[in-house]
Amino acid sequence: IVKAPGIDNLHIMTAGTAVPNPSELLSSPQADSLFRKLKEQYNYIIWDCPPILPVTDVLIIGPKSEILTLVYRAGRTAKAALLRATEQMTAAHIKIKGLILNHITPEIEVSPTYYYQYYRDYSPKGEK
Repeated sequence: IVKAPGIDNLHIMTAGTAVPNPSELLSSPQADSLFRKLKEQYNYIIWDCPPILPVTDVLIIGPKSEILTLVYRAGRTAKAALLRATEQMTAAHIKIKGLILNHITPEIEVSPTYYYQYYRDYSPKGEK
């Protein structure tokens, strides 16, 4: 864990080297112990995970987290992929608390009803 220069209360823990079996590592008792210790020491922990559809990291870390926010690349990620990811997380009992739109450009038009449309179409069943 490294302290961020100039920001007293920010600590960064990098992933380190790639491992051949990240899902086994994240599911291990040692990882559970680390997660518990980090929760005791820090008010907020932000996990930067890879995309949910190709790998299982989010499905392992998500249930151990209090809040999960999806990142959606505007104009590139298919809405069907977003829906599939939402369904996987709902099935894993992961609460999705928000959506971050990134790569917004002037060419991408978001209508005033976009957010209502997203919420209606992609929110987990029963959360209207």
